[in-house]
Amino acid sequence: MTTPKKTKEEVLAQMTADAELARVEFEQINANSDLTTYHAALNLVADWWERWYLKAGHKRLAYILMNKKLNGE
Repeated sequence: MTTPKKTKEEVLAQMTADAELARVEFEQINANSDLTTYHAALNLVADWWERWYLKAGHKRLAYILMNKKLNGE
């Protein structure tokens, strides 16, 4: 028996819900961290991301941050 495939709308709704969970967790990290260190690290990553995402794409940058290889690498 196969599982029915989710519609695009269902997939996007789940991604939105998961992004909200990620945001909450990220805010908890912020609340539990030394603010100077946290903001310095966050600013470095944010500046790097802004410099590269239009050229390399979000997915490739995420894989770099996770220290993983894209399929085919």
